[in-house]
Amino acid sequence: MAEKIYIPTGKNGSLAEYELRPDGTAALCRWPRADQCDIAAVHGQVQGHPVTEIAPLAFAPYHLPAARMAQLAEEAVISFSAFSMKHGRELEYEEQDAGGPVEIILPEGLAKIGEYAFWCCGRLARIRIPGSVKELPAGAFGKCAGLREVILEEGIEQIGLWPEGTREAMPETGVFYNCNSLKTLWLPDSVRSIGAETFNSSGIRCLSVCDAAAKQEPDGDGSADAVPCCRPSQAAASADPPVPSAGTDIPWHHTVRVHPTAFHHTADLQWMERCDPDGTVCVRIGLPMEKDTILRCDPNFGRLAVLPELFFSAGPEAADRLAKEAFRLDFSGRMAIARLSCPHGLTEEMERFYLELLVTYAGRAAYFMEADASGRTPLKRLTELACENRYLTREQTVRLILAAGEQQEYGLAQQILAVQNERFREDTGFEELEL
Repeated sequence: MAEKIYIPTGKNGSLAEYELRPDGTAALCRWPRADQCDIAAVHGQVQGHPVTEIAPLAFAPYHLPAARMAQLAEEAVISFSAFSMKHGRELEYEEQDAGGPVEIILPEGLAKIGEYAFWCCGRLARIRIPGSVKELPAGAFGKCAGLREVILEEGIEQIGLWPEGTREAMPETGVFYNCNSLKTLWLPDSVRSIGAETFNSSGIRCLSVCDAAAKQEPDGDGSADAVPCCRPSQAAASADPPVPSAGTDIPWHHTVRVHPTAFHHTADLQWMERCDPDGTVCVRIGLPMEKDTILRCDPNFGRLAVLPELFFSAGPEAADRLAKEAFRLDFSGRMAIARLSCPHGLTEEMERFYLELLVTYAGRAAYFMEADASGRTPLKRLTELACENRYLTREQTVRLILAAGEQQEYGLAQQILAVQNERFREDTGFEELEL
């Protein structure tokens, strides 16, 4: 029988249970949930033995024997809920449960995290996964409803379970299953696989993916600006880095394998970004609302259902074609915002198309974009983006002024008029008489 080591964690005499392994390392087997502690710092060593593993269900409110957990992946249908019911007599519940810690600090050198390690940690808000961990297993953060910040360090290669053969994974196997508060996530360049149901029922809105090949070079005239990425672990290196010339594409320097179910039930996911290692966004795409209502067999819109998967294998031109060929305002409008704000690889034809789309549907801006933190209305944000575009025409400014008037944003109408007078001062049109 493996030797157990018990170390106090804080209040009430609670003890964390570690287990010594035959190779001289140690694993955290159970972290007590009786304390309503803010920070759970996992020891890097216990009695001179390095801690290299977080065992399955270590922070969960209940536990199954390790031998039973090992059988879970062999099931024809991998469902943790069904598996727990099947072996309910062997479940061991925490006698007192305060919901788990708010923050978990993992030691450097940690090599493995077990299945469902942080399952049902409802109070967990922040965690950093060191780069020494190569895989995030099934259900790692399942039902962590309060989780807001996950920092994945460079080194992790696989996220989630990839069922082999005829095995099928149920939603709760997803790494971020039911993480309602998780709005943004940065995937490091080392990621090579995103498994089944990874983001099922999560609240993620923006997924940023690092790609080393995306390192940008200055444009010829340095006129265009890239958009800083909101990576949680670091700020962008520069507020106004230049972007490459339009009409060119940078291929992915590696392949990311994405399971067909990885993005099931991700209704909140609106933006996907490809960033360089400095955190600068070089490609951004917008996604349609209510993606789960789009059938893959639909001849008109079926391709939109697989757009999150396509993002990892194709350049932005594929999404541009969809924005035009499978036009839906909730999707094409988001694509216009995404591509005009980050125009890498955008052809003149598509840039004009997106600009005209924004002008045409300016009055419905609230349908495909939102007000920002500074209080700018959707129409104001849309107008500012359109007015910065090099292909803007005088006639389009008139239509924007009309849209601002219809929305009773009269101050905005005056701003557009000022832009019109500045950019088209040599024109002598009479379009303003329509107002």
